[in-house]
Amino acid sequence: MLQVVDHAFIPLLRAVDGPADRTEPLCVPVRPRIRRDGVVRGEALAGGDVRPFHRCDLGALIQLNGRRIDRWNGGRHVEDTKLTQQQVAEDDDDADDQQTEPRERPPLRCGAALSSVFPALRAPHRASTHPFECIGSLHLFLVTDVRVRFAPSPTGELHIGSVRTTLYNFLFARQNKGTLILRIEDTDQERLVPGAIDSVYDGLHWLGIRWEEGPREGGPFAPYVQSERLPLYREHAEALVAMDAAYPCFCTKERLAQMREEQQARKEITRYDRVCRRIAPAEARQRVDDGEPHTIRLKVPETGTIAYHDLVHDDVKWELKDVEDSILLKSDGFPTYHLAVVVDDHVMRISHVFRGDDWLPSLPKHLLIYQAFKWQVPEHAHFPNVLGPDHKKLSKRHGATAVREFRDQGYIPEAIVNFLALIGWAPGTEEEVFTMEQLIQKWRLDQVQKAGGVWDKERLDWFNRVHIRMLDDDDMAERLAAFLPAGASRDVISSSVPLIKERSRPWPTRVRCSSSFSSTSSSTRRSCCWRSASPRRYASC
Repeated sequence: MLQVVDHAFIPLLRAVDGPADRTEPLCVPVRPRIRRDGVVRGEALAGGDVRPFHRCDLGALIQLNGRRIDRWNGGRHVEDTKLTQQQVAEDDDDADDQQTEPRERPPLRCGAALSSVFPALRAPHRASTHPFECIGSLHLFLVTDVRVRFAPSPTGELHIGSVRTTLYNFLFARQNKGTLILRIEDTDQERLVPGAIDSVYDGLHWLGIRWEEGPREGGPFAPYVQSERLPLYREHAEALVAMDAAYPCFCTKERLAQMREEQQARKEITRYDRVCRRIAPAEARQRVDDGEPHTIRLKVPETGTIAYHDLVHDDVKWELKDVEDSILLKSDGFPTYHLAVVVDDHVMRISHVFRGDDWLPSLPKHLLIYQAFKWQVPEHAHFPNVLGPDHKKLSKRHGATAVREFRDQGYIPEAIVNFLALIGWAPGTEEEVFTMEQLIQKWRLDQVQKAGGVWDKERLDWFNRVHIRMLDDDDMAERLAAFLPAGASRDVISSSVPLIKERSRPWPTRVRCSSSFSSTSSSTRRSCCWRSASPRRYASC
């Protein structure tokens, strides 16, 4: 699905006594030509500045009001008229022959996104120097495909809370026929854990979540690992310095540690005191050229506010005096999250950024970077975190948190997906059992709640029992075989499935039998038991 980012009505004007092939200056565009796919071809003429009208840098499409055109015919304004391409061409020919009275120029309305693509639209409105007639108007759309991303840091095993965010990204992409991207954010090199990327792939694939672009899949914006994109981040960090939106910082770790200790002693908020911000630009450039180790920090305005409409938290606003001059590029050449995420989201044409609400305080810094580069800001939604029973962010102190642990304990992916979807999302009905296909149809972004959802293990156990019973017998026997001793009889497994469905809690993780499972006797089946992760430690077969 195409997401409309911005739009504007542009009058089509023709000078009565001027050149027939030009519109009034600053009143773009010229008469359009329409291709079979409905995309407008033409040129924007403004003060001699000619700009192509077809596809633009941001993947924009210029369309006739969604294949409609607002026209003035004989002084009558007809809105939302459905026109075929042939009718448009015929009406354009008729308009050439008409001698209409000059009319007042329609207003030009345009948002920031569209005017950034077409600078002519930002030009000041000037009065006409000669009579003109309005032969119609274009409705311009700046649109983009829905593109969302999951961007884990490989600092440990795949966390169940991260899976919930990924699931919401996946559901939104599938609903809108969009693209899901996996991007590895490995800029924190000191915390990297070997095998963490494998954990992401294995865990998400087991849960049935797939994506179109990523480190192993490739894609038009590869590489999808941040440590392989370092020159891109340095280029943008230096560009921010050149624009006076960032500055070099020469403070050592020792100096920063002492600063924090002194602030704590005074019971102040610990944050950078901006001492390097007061260095003259010429001196800072010279010190950089001399090879002095330095970082690059964001130059946050000292006064004012910055606001944003979050898709979950609605309107949020920050006082800039409370926003720290955070490091964007470290002395080792690696970016911090704040720079890398903005650059990558822009370059990869991300349309929606979905992440946990613990990142909401960082949003003003990201907005300042977008503003400095004059980039279109993606839609943002900050989802509530998954909380433990104590209403604190779910962590290892609450028990299992890695996807692998739940898999090893005998939970099936359908139950985990169903359970996670409902942590923070209220479907608005009494229905609570969903398959992945049903979630794709029914999940809605506007139904995501602001408050965090609490992890309830007993509720997860209930979903697991429900979804185990929903499996067909052959599917369940196939899955159960992975937990049984080598050489176990498939006939015995299949015959045990109905009883296991009835009594099973989490999936059997260990099978104990008094005699070999290759036996098909009923006495053997009765003496078998499986170890369960539920409070009832064992359940008899």
